Amino acid sequence: MILLKLHEHSQILLVGIADANVLGKVYEDKNGFLDLKDYADYYNGEEITTETLEEFLKNLSKESKYSVNAVGKETISIIKKRFPCQARTIQGVPHVQIYKL
Repeated sequence: MILLKLHEHSQILLVGIADANVLGKVYEDKNGFLDLKDYADYYNGEEITTETLEEFLKNLSKESKYSVNAVGKETISIIKKRFPCQARTIQGVPHVQIYKL
């Protein structure tokens, strides 16, 4: 299951996208620290399908300014189809940030 949450802030669309199974935990290794326990609310939004996420990402390019934070294997695999990016993996959990400012 994938979760999508939108936050509007100063004319910038902030987006949290996550595989539901990675929320509620803290991940840490030599690559960094990822707190998805205290910050789960940033990602914990609407349950969506992979098709809905693909459509959302397609339409995201129409936004003038956005910041996407995404975590989880399923989520990142879909994002990579639309945005050329390299995920940082922390304790086996991939994470990417994508900006258009």
